[in-house]
Amino acid sequence: MRRSSETFAALLWRGFAAGGVGFVTIAACFVGLDLAAGRSVLYTPALFGSVLLYGLRSGATLRITLLPVVVYTALHLLALGFLGFVAAWARALADRQPRFWYVGIGLFLGAFLPMQAAATHLLAPVQTWLPGGMILLSSAMAAILMGVYVTFREGPATLPRTPRQRHVA
Repeated sequence: MRRSSETFAALLWRGFAAGGVGFVTIAACFVGLDLAAGRSVLYTPALFGSVLLYGLRSGATLRITLLPVVVYTALHLLALGFLGFVAAWARALADRQPRFWYVGIGLFLGAFLPMQAAATHLLAPVQTWLPGGMILLSSAMAAILMGVYVTFREGPATLPRTPRQRHVA
């Protein structure tokens, strides 16, 4: 029993670390965007947090306060931690059985795509205040880097082989 809880704890840690990679990636994209536009580095999390908490409909009326920034940041960390956990779990399955890589990719996309759709829907009222596609682009970059982290953190897992590679091995 102790071994399985250690395995779960390791997966949880690896997943939240991968989520941290995704969070830093997205944060860096939006901090860079905000600085380039001459805005506060807290503009985007305050904007998104205000949409979630107060139903803000326009960035023109935004007041940057701590509560929306903290709430949005916490929700974002939890969501990315969940995605990271799914990715770490899929990696653990693939280590046991190489064919699970395909299942893992499906699980990750099955979690990522609905979360992306929900974020796009919730933030639709203020997306005109951001460059088109920035949410999708930064999320895709985060997903790729999270996958790289989970895949290569402890060395490549058993990646699926092509038919030619199977004959050589």
